[in-house]
Amino acid sequence: MFACIAPIVFVILQSPEFTWLIFLGLSISLLGVILEAVADRQMHDFRLKNPNKSVIIREGLWKYSRHPNYLGEILMWWGVYLVCLAGSPSAWMLGLGALFNTALFLFISIPLAEKRLAKYKDGFTEYKQQTRMLLPFPKEVK
Repeated sequence: MFACIAPIVFVILQSPEFTWLIFLGLSISLLGVILEAVADRQMHDFRLKNPNKSVIIREGLWKYSRHPNYLGEILMWWGVYLVCLAGSPSAWMLGLGALFNTALFLFISIPLAEKRLAKYKDGFTEYKQQTRMLLPFPKEVK
């Protein structure tokens, strides 16, 4: 994941000024890295405390998002795109990489993971109804 900083470093070293778009991209990337790291750590700690593999995590970031680690990864790549765009506005097509990455998570990784979770985790259907897929906002339960 940290290989993604190469384009950021390149743009910052080549850019004559630190623009608002570079700041925004760096902020989004940093938020994404922190979010993914915290989510992964929470999952690691949960698995150590709960040897029963059929129990689903419902604490920390996982209380508000079923895939906060994936959200972090998505945010990181969109942030990288914004930094690259700041360095070269004609490089807008680099956004296709972030878009492709987002699509992979939304249409392949998450559906496959949730299919597996529904099969092996007790209460996953209820958790899915109560918790948003990515965005960590409380979900209204009807």
